[in-house]
Amino acid sequence: MAEWYCEIMENVLGPMTSAELLEKVRTGEVSFDTPVRKDDSQWVPASDVNDLFARAVASETKRVCPYCQKEIAQPPTQCQSCDRYVTRAVVVSSGERKLKDWNISSAGKRKKTKSIAVRGFLSRWFGALGNGKNKPDQ
Repeated sequence: MAEWYCEIMENVLGPMTSAELLEKVRTGEVSFDTPVRKDDSQWVPASDVNDLFARAVASETKRVCPYCQKEIAQPPTQCQSCDRYVTRAVVVSSGERKLKDWNISSAGKRKKTKSIAVRGFLSRWFGALGNGKNKPDQ
């Protein structure tokens, strides 16, 4: 299993699981410019980690028992509420997750930002599109 590390305000946090790193993104502890690394690899900005911010805002799903509608583990499993054996669960989506509205800069100061995930994605996307625009023929 991968071990993740992040550097926040000159302190290295880790090792942590992928789920713990995602939670730090959701709470705003890890921002686009926060240095992170996987295992013994090089430090990179969190924005360079494939799908990290997309997974952080992805819709949250849970599985529920078709008999009692209580949350259950991945089937096949025994429902803890109604004690029935469940081979197929009902998957329920709670909608898109929101990232906390705070960004910790590399200098350690808190700045309020809005929709950091969307703005970062759009700026990278449109920035990449703009790199080859309207070059004169030579």
